[in-house]
Amino acid sequence: MKKAIIVVSAVAFLLSVNFAMARPPAPAEWPVSPTIQYILEWLENLQQQVNEIELIPGPPGEQGPPGPQGESGQDAQHGAGNVAFIHESAGYSYLLGLDGITYVPIIGGGSGCPDPSLDCFTTGSPGEPVPIPVEDIISWQRTSFLDKDGNFWLNHSSEWHNYGPLP
Repeated sequence: MKKAIIVVSAVAFLLSVNFAMARPPAPAEWPVSPTIQYILEWLENLQQQVNEIELIPGPPGEQGPPGPQGESGQDAQHGAGNVAFIHESAGYSYLLGLDGITYVPIIGGGSGCPDPSLDCFTTGSPGEPVPIPVEDIISWQRTSFLDKDGNFWLNHSSEWHNYGPLP
């Protein structure tokens, strides 16, 4: 009786392992009806046509009607006097005047200031005015600036050089 239980248990174990390890047939082995086969071939053909499409733009269309008026912008700041830009560097403020000249601070006053006991500004490095109208400058630092056309300007040896826009 003990042997029969062991044999039955072993057979049951082997059958359960066999069922657990069994796998369904791979998709390539599945039977496919002619209708399904036709649809699969049609989809393959369609995908091949999509892959072969060359995107060639046609001629531009006609100009559309003008859009609605945009919202009003913010009011301009007033009261900057003759200062166009300010640049902070190493704790000092450098100014670009509307006249295109760079103004540098004289810290601690001295003989160069109207009141020798107060800090003031004087013309200074780079000394030479910017070579284009100040209103055409988008971003300014003491020795370089970017103009509205994307040109990068750099002051080297007290001369301004236009390096042009990025390539």
